[in-house]
Amino acid sequence: MILIITIIFTLSNILCVAWAETIPIVSTRDHFDKFSGNLISTQPYKPLGNDVLNSICMDNEAIVYVHGVWTNEKGHSIKAVENAQEIFERLKMSLKSAEYNHPLIGFSWDSNTEIDPYGNGWDIAKIIAKENGPKLAKFLLDLKNYCIEHHDNNIEIRLVGHSLGSRVILSALDSLDKNNEWKLPNFRIITVNLLGGAVDNYEVLKNNIGISIHDDIKDFYGNAIQNQVTNFYNMYNPEDDVLEEKFWWTMEWNEPRYYPFYEGDDIAIGQNPLSETALHMPSNYENFNVQNQISYEKDADNDRDGCDLPNLYYRYYWFYSWWIDSCTIFGTGDNHLGYIGFRNSDDSLRDNGAIDKVVSTWNIP
Repeated sequence: MILIITIIFTLSNILCVAWAETIPIVSTRDHFDKFSGNLISTQPYKPLGNDVLNSICMDNEAIVYVHGVWTNEKGHSIKAVENAQEIFERLKMSLKSAEYNHPLIGFSWDSNTEIDPYGNGWDIAKIIAKENGPKLAKFLLDLKNYCIEHHDNNIEIRLVGHSLGSRVILSALDSLDKNNEWKLPNFRIITVNLLGGAVDNYEVLKNNIGISIHDDIKDFYGNAIQNQVTNFYNMYNPEDDVLEEKFWWTMEWNEPRYYPFYEGDDIAIGQNPLSETALHMPSNYENFNVQNQISYEKDADNDRDGCDLPNLYYRYYWFYSWWIDSCTIFGTGDNHLGYIGFRNSDDSLRDNGAIDKVVSTWNIP
């Protein structure tokens, strides 16, 4: 039996949403060549205005959210399954529903590489994600310094990342761990929450435990996690359709493989993490299963396509052949795009996904 997998996402042209408020966005868009991953800009990031920074610094804490792969800055296209502007607004609604009202800052990066069945676009997106780490780190340091200098406020920062945005965050922590300007004042990130993290589960370890890394993009980030974060929470989901392996004895055996296919059967931290008690695990690391928070909804952002993860491929079996075209979201936990919540048909919030669980971790003593 030959299974040919072609990843095709049905996309709409423009997502029409009535924005309730302006969310500050730190952008590194167009800083990288999306066909090679090469850096093409000398700027660290597109800065926020002083009026925006002053507003943020009036609070005692702020969240910086990093979106995942194949995300446009605005609207949808052939190279994207989500758009950052919609994501940040949906997250803001979900945070409010969880009674969290501190500033939200979006971090928008060049994740809209090619979507192809061979993983070339994925590999380039991984490079861009890692290289965005120092850019995110620079913003975090600048934000800390600005709030202290202009408002005498050592603002607390929480980082939340979805999917491949987790690599941006891990790379940023590594950059901060090597930066004396960050370390000498004893700056720390108060919390990190990874949502459906699309990085290998061993990358949070502090040291090699006999694992051979055959990819220059990957690393062991456990020391940076231990040194630069107060509490690190991995929000994982065993049924995540993008991260999980598809076995022949399960109902999902005929669905496309995503993360295991791209990463050569490596296991994602967002689907099957290592135990908190594993050797060389940072002591401030904790796993939370959020499968039940990801409801059985096929269209998280209400982009009117009807399914966030469609399945379209050609199937061969002996002398029979046929096309299968269906949605792969069949139950709780399946939708990789639902961690930050789901919209109703009128674009209001249906439920907040795993965000109430995320906010609950911030109240842990």
